[in-house]
Amino acid sequence: MNKILFLMSWPFRQLPLPLSLFLAINTLTVAGFYFAYRNMERTYDSFKIREEENQQSLVNRLAHEVDLEMNHTFQVFENFASSISNALQLLGFESAYRNFTHRGTITQFMKRNPNVVSLVIRDILGRQYIENGQSDLQAADFADYLEKAAAESLNGHSYRSPILKAPQSATPVVLFSEPVRDSGGTLVASLTVIISLKPLVVDLLEFTPPNYQLFICDDTGRLIAHSRTAFRENAPSIFSPGSDFSNHPVVQFHIETKGRLSQVQSYHSLDQQPFIGCSAQSSFLPWMLGIEINRDIAFATVTTMKKSLHKWLIVTLIVSSLVALFLAHAIRMPLQQLLDGSMRVASQSFSEPIQLQSGNELGILARQFNKMQRSIQLYLDQIKEAALRQKETLLKAIYALVNAIDAKDPYTKGHSKRVSRFARFIALEMGQTGTLLERTELSALLHDIGKIGIDDNILKKPAQLTAEEYEVMKTHPEKGFKILGAIEDLQPITDGLRYHHENWGGDGYPRGLRGEAIPLQARIVAVADAFDAMTTNRPYQMAMSWEDAINRLNELSGIRFDPKVVGAITHAFYSGKLCEEDF
Repeated sequence: MNKILFLMSWPFRQLPLPLSLFLAINTLTVAGFYFAYRNMERTYDSFKIREEENQQSLVNRLAHEVDLEMNHTFQVFENFASSISNALQLLGFESAYRNFTHRGTITQFMKRNPNVVSLVIRDILGRQYIENGQSDLQAADFADYLEKAAAESLNGHSYRSPILKAPQSATPVVLFSEPVRDSGGTLVASLTVIISLKPLVVDLLEFTPPNYQLFICDDTGRLIAHSRTAFRENAPSIFSPGSDFSNHPVVQFHIETKGRLSQVQSYHSLDQQPFIGCSAQSSFLPWMLGIEINRDIAFATVTTMKKSLHKWLIVTLIVSSLVALFLAHAIRMPLQQLLDGSMRVASQSFSEPIQLQSGNELGILARQFNKMQRSIQLYLDQIKEAALRQKETLLKAIYALVNAIDAKDPYTKGHSKRVSRFARFIALEMGQTGTLLERTELSALLHDIGKIGIDDNILKKPAQLTAEEYEVMKTHPEKGFKILGAIEDLQPITDGLRYHHENWGGDGYPRGLRGEAIPLQARIVAVADAFDAMTTNRPYQMAMSWEDAINRLNELSGIRFDPKVVGAITHAFYSGKLCEEDF
């Protein structure tokens, strides 16, 4: 330290004191700002990477929602085609038509599926039955494609049209057509439905967070919908459905790579506004979904802080220069204090102010330096708040995803949220707090996310699963791990969803782990999941009382479940912390 002080005294021994002081103080001030600026630059880069990851994750989720919805719609259509086929086989076209009219079969189907614009049945003699829904669109608006669909179906082929829209309407539609055969396999008719994609587009727009713009294009780059103008009157022509959007950088890149490569891009809009955006491809429809946000909005907090830091640097340099011109004595200790403060700023410690009790210029400089520290601390706090808002946005998307999972089966509605709450009580009882507790809750909330990849026929089956179906169902923990394991921020919660079906005795799945080889997070989720399953009505069982469920868990303690975890939920229940009236 003495050597450092000796070297620092060189200007005072060789140069005029005012100039020496000017150089010393301004050097320290600039150094402090430099390290603060470097720290802010690193924070900015980290913030930018996270924003890009979140944007790519968001557009992938939206594309996945499209595939889920359209797969469900197509399955409903195939099931209805099968029932129509049975009626035509038994009754013939005319009798079946009268039966449909008398019983209102098709009318009821249309009411249950409001996205069906029209339904057309045509037999091999050219006779046809047309039922139009409540939409302004009519089957006649798509006569050419109906003819093509009927021709394909009557030749024994399924048919799916490109994305269409009727004249004078912005609503996108798609045609599905299936051949109808009699019991001998002979073609007797074709069944065609016209599906409105407007409800799907509206849902996607509602899922899109504020400040983001969603646009949907077909495989040629033609615009289907844009969040700035979706289904609005007097929309700007460049954003109206049917417009050529292929020159948009995101769309252009998507077309060039044929959707096989997706990356976040930086570009300028037609009005020279800076944007970042990316895309994803629907596997069911010839759709490209793009998402973008104004770069100034996305990084507004950090950009404002950088500009403010520049202003503070200029102000502080001016103040420090004035102080240096008038200070010519008693310099060593104040300078040492300023040096210490600068080193603390360089080490990213902004909480300890400079303790310099003086009414002269050095005292003013010290106060300005402390003010700078507080400003930098405030800016860093704002960055943390911005990161927290990003986290909240991710959590909202997660809750939307959890609701989508639970909505697939009415018997499991609210299951994920209840399991998360039960897991919280258990974790608190076992002494978990802070980040560890939060991870356990989130892991429990998402423990069934892998069921997104399980066929609805298995997931919603009211009867007992076959051995083959059960093997498929057992893949949902690994499917969930693959979904969330790719997201770095969510990797600490994947143990719970991946291993919550492992048993304490070692006969669980997917890896047959035993005892404490099973992560604690998974052991907690397993007990919470089982407790909710026991206390809610399911197709295969009536709900137990909470006390009976606690007794059953204790019977399985040491066999299927961790005794410590079972002990924790038992204590929480009998101590009154875990109370049925609160759920």
